[in-house]
Amino acid sequence: MNVVFIGCGNMGTALLRASLSISDIDDIYVIEKRKEQRDRLKEMDSRLVLSDKIEVLPENSLVIFAVKPQDMEAAVREAFPYINNAKDIAILSIAAGITVDYYKKQLSNDIPIFRVMPNTPGLVSAGVSGVFCSEKDKEFWPVAHKIISGLGEVVEVKEEKLIDVITAVSGSGPAYFFLLTEMLAEYAVQNGLTKGQADLLARRTCYGAGILLERFGLSPKELREMVTSKKGTTEAAIKTMLKSGIRDILFSGFSAAEKRAKELSL
Repeated sequence: MNVVFIGCGNMGTALLRASLSISDIDDIYVIEKRKEQRDRLKEMDSRLVLSDKIEVLPENSLVIFAVKPQDMEAAVREAFPYINNAKDIAILSIAAGITVDYYKKQLSNDIPIFRVMPNTPGLVSAGVSGVFCSEKDKEFWPVAHKIISGLGEVVEVKEEKLIDVITAVSGSGPAYFFLLTEMLAEYAVQNGLTKGQADLLARRTCYGAGILLERFGLSPKELREMVTSKKGTTEAAIKTMLKSGIRDILFSGFSAAEKRAKELSL
């Protein structure tokens, strides 16, 4: 089986690294407009077949669309004549907001389509990706799953609309986490710590909490209760946050992200 990347930015490069380690894959082709990025990829592995445009699409290929949503229409116009004329093809898309139906409207035949919503921790293989499959064929799905797993954990959903929920939770989620880290550091600076001290305290606190979540075997609620001593400092903070409506504020934000994901869908 071959893999063809249409675009290869940061997340595409993470998927590319995963692809290079899979024995089921024969050749890997990368269509990337930016010369500087093609040069970087060439240094990464000399086996890659690099080009700035599609000249041929090999049979038995998994085509990975890894371009930005705003570049998708141009990429589709260029790629789909080749896809429609090739045999044994499947599509894997990580473009936010691009639906399975959008791809199907461009196709002259029915092929498997895997819609993936990764998140930025996937750049260090510590992410989680939501996946919706138009069909789980026996040929392409095992390879597609291995590639996606290179970014971290994989959550499969049976309804495509749930990808919008995943976008709001894990796709945008790292930014919520970074915002909390930013605010912890900001508070520390306002109350006398140096910026270096504040950044270290906030970063390592959030990093360590994430490690506990992953490795300790307890739920977030159980871990929170473990930290929260009765009538202690943490309880005072959490009670104040809940009284101020933090749950409603956060849920409102999550809902806005999901709504925007629906609005951006093609």
